[in-house]
Amino acid sequence: MFAPQGLDQVKCMKMCMVHDVAESVVGDITPFSGVSKTEKARRETATIEYIATRWGGPHTSELRELWHEFEAAETPEAQFAQDIDKIDLLEA
Repeated sequence: MFAPQGLDQVKCMKMCMVHDVAESVVGDITPFSGVSKTEKARRETATIEYIATRWGGPHTSELRELWHEFEAAETPEAQFAQDIDKIDLLEA
């Protein structure tokens, strides 16, 4: 729809879903929530690790990779996924 040309849109959707899985447990922590960035990262990472270790199977490494890519925001896909997450927050 409005994704930049050449972006792996499927990967973006997967990153958004993995991110939302963590938020479904931890909550959508905003800068106004009174939780430090370090604590937010700790909670979300612990949640992803908990899910990944119990989920098992062939997609466990993909789940972790997508999570870390989203959090690092160093790829165009991760940056776009983070932008979409911010838009989602505005609509909530």
